[in-house]
Amino acid sequence: GKYLFALLQNGGNTLGGAGINASAVFNDKRQSPGLRSVIEKVVSQPPDVPREILKGDYPMLVTFTDINNPASIKQVDPNDLDAVFGCSNSKATADVIAGKMPWREKRMTWYQYQTMLSNQELERRRKTEPAKRKSLKEREYALTLEFNKRAQKLYSAEAKKNSNQMKKERSRLYIELGYKKKQEQIKYEKRQFVNPHHVLKDELEQLRERGRDNLNDCYKLKSITLEITDETVTEGKVEDLISWLETNRSLIVGPTEDADGKQIFPVPRHGGFILRK
Repeated sequence: GKYLFALLQNGGNTLGGAGINASAVFNDKRQSPGLRSVIEKVVSQPPDVPREILKGDYPMLVTFTDINNPASIKQVDPNDLDAVFGCSNSKATADVIAGKMPWREKRMTWYQYQTMLSNQELERRRKTEPAKRKSLKEREYALTLEFNKRAQKLYSAEAKKNSNQMKKERSRLYIELGYKKKQEQIKYEKRQFVNPHHVLKDELEQLRERGRDNLNDCYKLKSITLEITDETVTEGKVEDLISWLETNRSLIVGPTEDADGKQIFPVPRHGGFILRK
């Protein structure tokens, strides 16, 4: 059999560690895990009540191809366990052959790959949006000139003498001639130019919380739970399983790539597997 370790420390990885996980699970307002109010909320939780960790807050996961060899450590993507554990499912194999799992080729986790795509889209928008904004301004200016020119010919003699009457007729003509609808379309397009960084960040966060659609996978992570307990859940068990941990206090995982395509080597440490008082 194979063992899957959910680490208590993140080893430099972007996924959560013990304190961050506790904060995320018990901290509904998503405040900084170091805040006094958050710490108090965590320690005041009733014991022995498991709480599920959201997918976006999963800790770093690792396994060993040989449990007796610390050098055989591999990072496990919570959204793609098959990348490490393998899969004989014909549909999953077809997905790999069809190139539907490009993050594997780049030695990224699924979420790292989504982050890379998001960064690329952000860069594309930053390059193209100035020209689009300029085009909208030009359209808006041309629309105003065109309306003024047409309206001047349609104002009544009374409106030309009375400014209040002209305002009324201007508003009516603006609607009747279809300019209000055109202006609303331009305003709508302008509203789409909300800061792309915030838009894409929100979309990425939603992806992180939802996780990958892995219906064809052989192995899926059902859930990870966290509970505050006085029970010695792991004491002795971890030490017996990886007895070499005391002499190999830092392990190199990788290489993998970050969202910018740079190679990174996450380093899980002794405390990631065992934290004792």
